[in-house]
Amino acid sequence: GHPPALNPRAAILFDIKHNCGYFSYPYAEVLKDPQNLANDYVMEMDVPVVGKVKTVGPLVHFSDTPAPDQRLPPALSADTANVMQELGFTADEATQVINHAEGVRAELLAAIWGED
Repeated sequence: GHPPALNPRAAILFDIKHNCGYFSYPYAEVLKDPQNLANDYVMEMDVPVVGKVKTVGPLVHFSDTPAPDQRLPPALSADTANVMQELGFTADEATQVINHAEGVRAELLAAIWGED
């Protein structure tokens, strides 16, 4: 059962959490979970600029139907200019934001990879 003070929605969530396990799992833990690894739920993806990263792959596997190839995430700033212009920013403002983001990304990657 569940505590009597819970409203119906809270009672449902209480039941799910206590009868089905936690439904919130830190992403880093998902990628290291032994059962996820054993079931081939975790895959590596070669992301441009970043390199190889682990991510969640297909969760369903069929013997005669291969899963479709996973698509790469969009490149940083790939859609920024269009979105910003739709929101009323000028092309120059969008370019400034993109240039700033690319500079920050370069600094972070240099710090991570130990490059100057």
